[in-house]
Amino acid sequence: MKRSIVYLLLIFAFVLTAHSHAIAQKAIVKANVAGLLSNQYGGAAEIVVGKQLTVGAAVGYKNRNRDFGFGDATTNEKGIVLIPEVRYYIGNNFEKAPRGIYIGGNYTYERLDVVIDGGPTDTLNTFSTTGQVVNSGIGVVAGYQLILLDRISLDFNISPYYNAANITGDLEAKPEEFYPTDTGFKLNRIGILIGVAF
Repeated sequence: MKRSIVYLLLIFAFVLTAHSHAIAQKAIVKANVAGLLSNQYGGAAEIVVGKQLTVGAAVGYKNRNRDFGFGDATTNEKGIVLIPEVRYYIGNNFEKAPRGIYIGGNYTYERLDVVIDGGPTDTLNTFSTTGQVVNSGIGVVAGYQLILLDRISLDFNISPYYNAANITGDLEAKPEEFYPTDTGFKLNRIGILIGVAF
């Protein structure tokens, strides 16, 4: 958490010292503030490639604990997230940076190492199970990007997607209720990003 706050402060320090009258910025580097709610730390970059078109990618590190209600077992997931994306800005000619309403598509790749420790609370039996989960999905994105002072980017979006999960290791042999997969349509991904255009 402290590292994330320092990261955001550095971005704002750069913004405050940067020249505010730059024209036609072609790139934006952002930090994902909403990711802090799900213990996913990372950022994104977006580059103009056409009149109303940008491409970009988000990269993150996830480290979260989950509770599936299996006694006092704890489930920890750690790994990387990569989301390449293409955006089309409606009615924008990018005079000062990509801004306004946009729609687009993306692909999600997530590789997690999973460790489950513990056991039922009413027995002395404990266990430790490990495995890997690879989530991959295709989705759409819709949002609004605001550019302040020709430099500061505020990006708000939602990105529903269909996810397919592949489990390997000891987890593969366990029943579904032991470690539920995230296969199916997901409507809960939101983005709130703060960044710098240059």
